[in-house]
Amino acid sequence: MSRRGIAAIAGLLILAIGIAYAVSRWRSPDRPDVPPSTAATPSASAAEALARLRVVPWYRGALRAEAVRGGSVDPDGTVHIDIDPRALLAPRAGAEGAALRALLPPRARGTIELGEELHEVWLLEGASPLLDLLDRKSAAGGLALARESIPGTPSAVVAARLAPARLADPRFGGEALASWRERVDLVERMFGRPLRAQLAEDLAGPVAFAVYDHAGTPGADALLAVALDRSDRIRQLLDAVFALGTLTDRATTRRYRDVAIGSFTPGSAGRGLAFAVDGRVLLVASSGTRLEEAIDARRAGAAPRALDGDEPGARASWSARTTSAFVAHGWSRLARAPESRRNPRPTMWAQIRPEGASSWRLESRGPDPAITADPLLPFLRSVLARRQREDG
Repeated sequence: MSRRGIAAIAGLLILAIGIAYAVSRWRSPDRPDVPPSTAATPSASAAEALARLRVVPWYRGALRAEAVRGGSVDPDGTVHIDIDPRALLAPRAGAEGAALRALLPPRARGTIELGEELHEVWLLEGASPLLDLLDRKSAAGGLALARESIPGTPSAVVAARLAPARLADPRFGGEALASWRERVDLVERMFGRPLRAQLAEDLAGPVAFAVYDHAGTPGADALLAVALDRSDRIRQLLDAVFALGTLTDRATTRRYRDVAIGSFTPGSAGRGLAFAVDGRVLLVASSGTRLEEAIDARRAGAAPRALDGDEPGARASWSARTTSAFVAHGWSRLARAPESRRNPRPTMWAQIRPEGASSWRLESRGPDPAITADPLLPFLRSVLARRQREDG
């Protein structure tokens, strides 16, 4: 089986990582491709709001005037701002840039209280394939899965509940995920199975992703746990993938506590990823050791200390907590912003809840803007950068 074929299946099984991979292909060009409607000079009140936010180093590096639609500042210093997130990201020009912008909502209206920490509330409006993947009806389950499957003391954790049925939409993700759908189609023809439809049927909804900083080094490990309604088809698919990988010396298989673990060898398409299905949970880790620890955690039933006190996000569709220096560094690199040297890092907390019929409410507290609570994109950016260095 080709390297691309193995990578495609890995991407299918870790859907959240596949979506973030598309977003992480963003680069900030010298001359951003911004639609004319967002390039107008902000009004005086919006310019005041922009200037006020730019006292925050991250906003000073990331928030561009052409993304601002409007804004104001209250007498107490609270900032209200209306932005176009698609213009804020300023992806590369051309068709690919337009496709990546389409992943994000077209409008975000924020209320930001500035102080020793930031308190932000954002209303995210309009169609967004990323947000549409979240379950609006039943938000329970993400933290429960994290407590059950995330071992030790992660430096960052995100828990969410997906709407799996959306995966079966033939146009899922629009142009932004077109290349991903093409790869999945290729794998489906190869295996003679409707893998995407089956995945939509098999996923239960809750997912959890954790990052573990490496003490004294810039790297980190990661673990993804995905709850399953049924596990037999995904287990069979993994068995087939790793059987083929073993024949080409690109993968190994072994058993731990009666759980079959398949690992891609470093330098292969999987870049060392380890996979296992333990009961009705799919586990994907950046190393076999980290995956074994997750299996042990599921047997022990002990919650990681990093999740203590997460009850405010227990009913959210997406919630995250981080004290990770690795995650903060990744977001600083993405925003081209100076990095805070505070040690230990204060806790960054954020959650997303449904708002009305179609919008979402993003709320956060911490040293940085709400988006920096997410550990997934910085981790994937690091992995992709490492792959580019190795391939180069």
